[in-house]
Amino acid sequence: MLKNDAKCNITILVISGCIACDIVVHNVKEAVTFNTKLPISINVKNYKDLTPSTRKHMKLKDFPTVIFRKDKTETFRFSGSTAVACINRYIDLYLK
Repeated sequence: MLKNDAKCNITILVISGCIACDIVVHNVKEAVTFNTKLPISINVKNYKDLTPSTRKHMKLKDFPTVIFRKDKTETFRFSGSTAVACINRYIDLYLK
């Protein structure tokens, strides 16, 4: 279930032309679809759209970067693409 007002949030930071970024966006959306009992919002943001101060504050180094937040607090972060099963496990561990 994708909701904008959800307490659980997954932010995906990508760069244009990145195949791994496209893969992780697809896999996160699929994992959220499997977890229909938990309302999770997904935000996909392009690195170039962020201000330099925001980039520094978020400590971005690698792409894609996926950030899990629960009640506006970062609970987990990973870089790179990973399988849907792993993302499902991360949702179980860090957002429930």
